Amino acid sequence: MKRFIAVLAAGITASAAAQAPAPAGAPVQSEILRNQTCSECGEIRSVRRVERQPRPSTAVQERERHEPSGLVATIPLDGSKPRVGSSTREEKRREPPLVTYEVIVRMDDGRVRIISQDEGEDLHLGDKVRVEENKVKLR
Repeated sequence: MKRFIAVLAAGITASAAAQAPAPAGAPVQSEILRNQTCSECGEIRSVRRVERQPRPSTAVQERERHEPSGLVATIPLDGSKPRVGSSTREEKRREPPLVTYEVIVRMDDGRVRIISQDEGEDLHLGDKVRVEENKVKLR
């Protein structure tokens, strides 16, 4: 019986020591885990390419863009066939579209962020990323 009481007392002492509060200066387990997680890290949920045409600065420029200014004939000096056409060709004057990428990132802490940036060809659904200076970068 004395052995049983000694074993029981040793078990109670060990369990009490395991449940004892940490010393005052020691970090709590949840604080350790929170410090190890990256507050600016997450996973890409969506990448969308957004194209838009630049706006003309004035209505006059918009009208001039679509109206041909005249007929032009090109007569080559080498004897090849002459060409006739408009002096303003829409495809030559058209500016390339402005391309941005809208990236939706589910942060590790549960937040969702939508970031619009100029680069995004190398970003894919499910990539682990970090948001730095409002730009998405692969981890």
